[in-house]
Amino acid sequence: MGFRTARRSAATIIGVAMATLAVSGCSLFSPQSPSTTSAGSAPVTTSTGAPTSAATSAATTTSAAATTSAPAGPQPCASAQLKASLGAGGGGGAGHDYPYLVLTNAGSVPCTVTGYPGVSFVHGGNGTQLGAPADREAAGVPVTTITLAAGQAAHAQLSIAQAGNYDAATCQPTAIDGIRVFPPDQTAALFVATTAYTGCANASVKLLLVRPLQAGAA
Repeated sequence: MGFRTARRSAATIIGVAMATLAVSGCSLFSPQSPSTTSAGSAPVTTSTGAPTSAATSAATTTSAAATTSAPAGPQPCASAQLKASLGAGGGGGAGHDYPYLVLTNAGSVPCTVTGYPGVSFVHGGNGTQLGAPADREAAGVPVTTITLAAGQAAHAQLSIAQAGNYDAATCQPTAIDGIRVFPPDQTAALFVATTAYTGCANASVKLLLVRPLQAGAA
């Protein structure tokens, strides 16, 4: 082989090698194209979902239990639960009578009474109040809450001044046909029939005093 032929062959080999390296360089060092998401692809979502019916039921039950509470104990006696009567009490003397007003739980569940009942004379066969209602007199008796089981009673002592102690023109004596009683904190009245006492039609003459309720029928 001649020198020119050998030189020409070497140049050809070097040219091929350089072309190969150039192609390889583009392949090895060109940055990769970032991956893309098609605009038509749906976004990924997380469903919160509705609570199951069992969970809802449990939550409702818990809420109802939290907002509903049972009464702490016996409630005040309603007038409809009570029966009123008069007991002999301390008898009489010095122009006064001292009967006991007795309130009995005629219901089937326990209830409570506290303090003073309201008391007045009535007449005319129709519940018309006669004279002034009873004033309150503690007389050393403490005000306490008394629980009455079914059939149990509490009593309050009355002091009833005799109408004859007063000038007739001032008192205007009038026969009574009963005593009206309002249990503590109640607006419905009870009635005790009695003709044992005489009232004063003049409301400025006060014949009645009532003391706080105490446990027992006296």
